[in-house]
Amino acid sequence: MQMKIVMLCEFFNEELEFQENLLVKYYRRHGHDVTVIASLFESVFDYYEDRAPKGGEHREYQHEGARIIKLPFRFNLLNRVRPYVSIRTILEEAKPDLIFVHDIMPNLPECIAYVKANPQTRMIMDYHADYSNSGKNWVSLKILHGVIRKWYLDRARPYLQKIFPIVPAGFEFLEQVYRVPMHEMELLPLGTDLEYGVAITEAGGGAAVRKRLGIPADAFTVFTGGKLSRNRRTEHLIDAVRRICRDDLHVIIAGAPRPSMSNMPRCSRIGRWVCPMSTSSAGRTRRGCMNIWTRAMSGYSPAASPCCGSRRSGWACRCCSSTDPSRFADTKTHAI
Repeated sequence: MQMKIVMLCEFFNEELEFQENLLVKYYRRHGHDVTVIASLFESVFDYYEDRAPKGGEHREYQHEGARIIKLPFRFNLLNRVRPYVSIRTILEEAKPDLIFVHDIMPNLPECIAYVKANPQTRMIMDYHADYSNSGKNWVSLKILHGVIRKWYLDRARPYLQKIFPIVPAGFEFLEQVYRVPMHEMELLPLGTDLEYGVAITEAGGGAAVRKRLGIPADAFTVFTGGKLSRNRRTEHLIDAVRRICRDDLHVIIAGAPRPSMSNMPRCSRIGRWVCPMSTSSAGRTRRGCMNIWTRAMSGYSPAASPCCGSRRSGWACRCCSSTDPSRFADTKTHAI
């Protein structure tokens, strides 16, 4: 059955591999008609740093055969409540069979009104927040989540077929903060691009990377990547690898730092100073039992490390933790 699907989200960039991108790709693969409503944000770093675009005009384009509509905010309350200009006309034009709302959006009342007028339309919502990334202070927990966003969700719940937390911790947050009963929720883990993975495997991508880095074909290799930020806790992975102490265990880290870290030219902050951000760096991490390979998706010119002042190409900071400065000492890196 082919459907008309409207996705309502805050951020969409066709160059990334976010959940919304993959949903668009595979909805289109199955022949569904897709409309994405998103904000005028273009940079993922601007989005996560809450550098909201000021002004801007509605714009529309096609991607993967889907209709992408970028809208300005009607108002912006402290970067916490940011409704778009009206989406009523878009919904009426799209005539969706399914409305997929990503997180609690202030335009939910317009979606509710459409579902009430068109009861054959189904609406679902996924949810990305939990105690690890939200509700960090009393105002956030009790006012933003407990009052403002709860007001939107309470009105939407009778019209939502299901609420999908993307991680198990989201259940607890929704139940305790929003009073959502467990039977209204179902886990929807974030997926991956299966076609892309198959293509890489068939092209021998994994073997090529191993050969380039000198990693044996039978070595156990862990890959991690994305936005290199404190919340990723990547240093825990590195510490775990150090503790396991296996010569055949390798870790590949790929990612880019947020712009707020741009004044640290030789390192990215991953909770502690660990990985150099110069794409010219080359070499292999070999500290005792650790094999760590890093790659920065955006480079910086060589400069002294803010921690240790080292200018040795390919070497990370030697001072990573005030409690254990030798934790990642002599960590050599390689651009992959």
